[in-house]
Amino acid sequence: HNLSYLRLTPSTPVVAPQLLHQRHGTPRRQLTPHPPHPQLHLYVSISGPHLGYMYSSNAAVDAAVSLLKHVGGRKGRCLHQLCLSDAPLHRNTYLYRLAQQPQLARFRVIVLVASRQDGYVPLHSARMSACGSAAPPAGGGPAGEAYRGMLSSLLRGLGGPGGVQLLRIDVDFEAPDDGGFSLGGLLNDAIGRRAHIQFLESHSFAFFLVWTIHRYRLLATEDAVPWL
Repeated sequence: HNLSYLRLTPSTPVVAPQLLHQRHGTPRRQLTPHPPHPQLHLYVSISGPHLGYMYSSNAAVDAAVSLLKHVGGRKGRCLHQLCLSDAPLHRNTYLYRLAQQPQLARFRVIVLVASRQDGYVPLHSARMSACGSAAPPAGGGPAGEAYRGMLSSLLRGLGGPGGVQLLRIDVDFEAPDDGGFSLGGLLNDAIGRRAHIQFLESHSFAFFLVWTIHRYRLLATEDAVPWL
């Protein structure tokens, strides 16, 4: 995706939240203005593959991704980028180069929402956290080195005193009451599709997210965020 930078005008609201779901959260980082814009405040990412699909543990999704990568077109190109296979060297891939840009550090508050039940996006990728499979010695190859380098770059300036405040939210969805046996429901649970869709369709989750933003004053414009 070749995306141009977002241009903000003086009429932009003082608080400019960005709420992003799944893969849209990754290219949107490239849309963040450069240099830092004083009106950017809150960035909420819901199950966004910030570190791609590397080290996914979902065999069914991995097989589907491998197949769709060869379809071509925009979808195939996007999947190649998320798998860091769009260039011979990892450091030349789109996602790796995007991670080197300090776009997230231009916000004041970063909220990363993820779920272990979501089989479409690896938990460590959505949370921007370390992955055991990417650590030496097992992850000492080029892929592991690329993963650790991307993670280090993404977290630079986040979470420390006086820096951008970072909040990770892990969501556990309750099993729905379908009123009986459902083969489709079992399949959705097995491949992690149900939780992924619940991020968009669950009223309880939407209420929880809005409550969290309000309760912890994530849209507060004062200099200090008292709960962190």
